[in-house]
Amino acid sequence: MYKKLCLSVLVASALMSNAGACFAQDEINDNQPVKGPLNKTEARIRLKMQRDFKTGLIDSDQLASFQRDFSGILTHEEELKTGGGMTKSGEESILKQLAEFEARLDKQAGLNKSPKK
Repeated sequence: MYKKLCLSVLVASALMSNAGACFAQDEINDNQPVKGPLNKTEARIRLKMQRDFKTGLIDSDQLASFQRDFSGILTHEEELKTGGGMTKSGEESILKQLAEFEARLDKQAGLNKSPKK
């Protein structure tokens, strides 16, 4: 019984020490280098969404909708990565989805922009 308890404690502590890898940071902040076309595009879109909201080009409901759709693309990307690795066609598919998403964001921001006089 004592051996099983010790073994359980050892296994649990080993799992906890490796748990950090499971909770890797998925957001990019200003101090981190951005690498790869997917990450660069995603970082640019995140910043654009924040800027458009702060400047009033999209409202809070639109921001929430865009964030939901953006999260869906990121989830799809993660599924491709974990489902056998990211292939060239998978990367191209995600880049296409990101481009379409960004075009929708730009269109909505343009619609909400007040005409200059």
